[in-house]
Amino acid sequence: MEIKDKITIPQSRDRVFEALNDVAVLKLCIPGCEELERVGQNDLVAKVTLKIGPVKARFGGRVKLDPSLAPNAFSLSGEGDGGIAGFAKGGADVTLIENDGQTILRYSAKAETGGKLAQLGARLIASTAKKLSKLFFEKFLKVMSGEIQLEEYGVKAHFACANEDETRVYDMFEIEDPSRVEAFLMDEEVIKLRTEAGVVLDSSNVLSTVVKSKVW
Repeated sequence: MEIKDKITIPQSRDRVFEALNDVAVLKLCIPGCEELERVGQNDLVAKVTLKIGPVKARFGGRVKLDPSLAPNAFSLSGEGDGGIAGFAKGGADVTLIENDGQTILRYSAKAETGGKLAQLGARLIASTAKKLSKLFFEKFLKVMSGEIQLEEYGVKAHFACANEDETRVYDMFEIEDPSRVEAFLMDEEVIKLRTEAGVVLDSSNVLSTVVKSKVW
């Protein structure tokens, strides 16, 4: 079976391509991923738990990345052994088209199962594969849009702000649970996002007036 769709990401093509090769990003986006570790330049080992119909299985296997057509295209493939449940394998071919500062990501995904899983029927396997592909790319879009951290930490809004003469950049946010501020600020993806915006990470100054702001 083959699943095709596209999403528009508010980032440059190079940034999107870089993220597709980032193990931390992939781990966040792969449904049910518990472990993902790089064992070679383009080789990863993974442990994923999935529920397909009435069958729930933990798969251990390998993921292969193919960045040879960078930055216009990217492919990944994987195969996992679920023990008595059988095996699952699949992959996705991605094309990246830069469009006015954004990137149109088109993907074509395939999936195949064997053993007990294959006995569940082609229709159920197809609908599950479509759901998992959609979940991966929806999560990827949220990561690239900076939304994933906001959801996880209960942050309602996050802004990058410059002072009047634009010599310094600060940020401000509204968070539901103040006790989670430290965890939010220590998140590696949040740190990266703030750094890329030019935020002074060691500053805790409170601005009484915001002259210029930009929503990330």
